[in-house]
Amino acid sequence: MMTPEGPPVLNGYAQVRAVLMDSRFAIHKPLMGTDGQAVLPAGQAERSRRIAPLSGVLATHLSASHVRQLSDLVTRLVGQRLADGLGRGGMELVADLAGPVPVLVMMALLGLPEADIAPLAPLFDAITAGHDVGNSDRDRMKAHFALHAIGTWVEARRAEGPPSALQGAIAACARAEGIPAPMVTYWLCMLLYAGSTTTRDFLVNLLVGLLENPDAASGLVGASPTALKIALEELLRLEGPVRMVGRVLREPMVLDGRALPAGAAVYLNLEEANRDAAQFANPLTLDLARSPNPHLAFGTGVTFCLGAQLARLEAMAVLQAFLPHLSRMELQATPAWGTSRVLRGRQQALIRFR
Repeated sequence: MMTPEGPPVLNGYAQVRAVLMDSRFAIHKPLMGTDGQAVLPAGQAERSRRIAPLSGVLATHLSASHVRQLSDLVTRLVGQRLADGLGRGGMELVADLAGPVPVLVMMALLGLPEADIAPLAPLFDAITAGHDVGNSDRDRMKAHFALHAIGTWVEARRAEGPPSALQGAIAACARAEGIPAPMVTYWLCMLLYAGSTTTRDFLVNLLVGLLENPDAASGLVGASPTALKIALEELLRLEGPVRMVGRVLREPMVLDGRALPAGAAVYLNLEEANRDAAQFANPLTLDLARSPNPHLAFGTGVTFCLGAQLARLEAMAVLQAFLPHLSRMELQATPAWGTSRVLRGRQQALIRFR
């Protein structure tokens, strides 16, 4: 689909997947030197290229074997918050569970000592607004201030403790590639933000999705690990945390009959692509046994999410911890969706334990 005005928005599975696999489309990074227009500013591509080696370092530390080392921490964090909720007879899923757990996990991954994470939530929200479709100059300005504040917070934490293995690898890579310190800090901030907010939204979406489909969810109690993995992929398809992602054309092209110049922005609607009837049978039905399930919740190809294994680990820990209590969990009200057009998450989700 094309919008009457502004950047194109692609909704179909085949189209969205093709663009994700196409190297002629660069990832849109509106907070990396953008002027706010739907164009790729001079220098952004070069800055992206320069920090690309850092992604290779991260990929190594987010491999399945490295991520498994965080399993005990994730299980403990989720278990503590569930126990607190059971003790109180209820909980707010965003503030009590899904907000803090991914932040604490990302801090452990990045080797940041424990600290008060409460100031981060509004800063994350400001960055989301700065990335949003149709954002304003004010949104982008507030997002830049938020990035600076998170950068100060991250650097203060890094100074408090000895460097972790990942920090050491990042520092070595930055020296070898000549990547300046501000670029490294920017990259760390975006890692902390992306690894916290998207997982936060998925953990809430996952539990709300199960509570809204009790018949389907009841079949998971006592299910095998393989069945739970299959169910998790279906929850990612229908309840994934990313609604849209932006791409920028590296060269002029005709897209869906519309001539676009180099630097034009294109938005890919992952939510709609994962509900495309041409790809998925009964696409609006939560089928927890659906297999195969080639969803695009984590993107695909060269733009596949580096943190996919970590997100799955956290989601599986929540699934396994909460499933035994699901039959006595009750939503207090219909959870309201957030206003972001790029992320897909609830603002609040109150539950009680009957």
